[in-house]
Amino acid sequence: MYNKIKSDAFIAQQTRDRSAENNPMFGKTKSEQTLATLRKMIFVYDVTQDYKLLGVYPTVMCTRLFKLCNNTLKKRINNKEIHNGKYFFSKDPYNSDEV
Repeated sequence: MYNKIKSDAFIAQQTRDRSAENNPMFGKTKSEQTLATLRKMIFVYDVTQDYKLLGVYPTVMCTRLFKLCNNTLKKRINNKEIHNGKYFFSKDPYNSDEV
C-alpha cells in the first residue's frame, strides 16, 4: 500500500466525483423492503398512562415530533431515562423488567 506506484487509471477512479451519473446507484429506486431495513424504529410510550404505546417512529420523525436532537434521543434510549416526565423511548418493545 505504501511506497507503491499507482496507475493513472486507479488514481482517476479514486478522485472521480461520485455524484449524479457517476454514482452506481443513480436513478435506481430502493425497494420498500430495503428502506424498512435501513430505518431505525423507535418505540414511544406514555409513562403517565401505564406505558401506553404512542407509536413506532423512525429516528428522524421521532426527533422532529418530540423536538429532540439525535444525541439527546440516544442518551434517553441508552440510559432508559424518561423524557419530560412523560415519554419513554426504546429500540425494542416495552418490557417491564427494563425500567
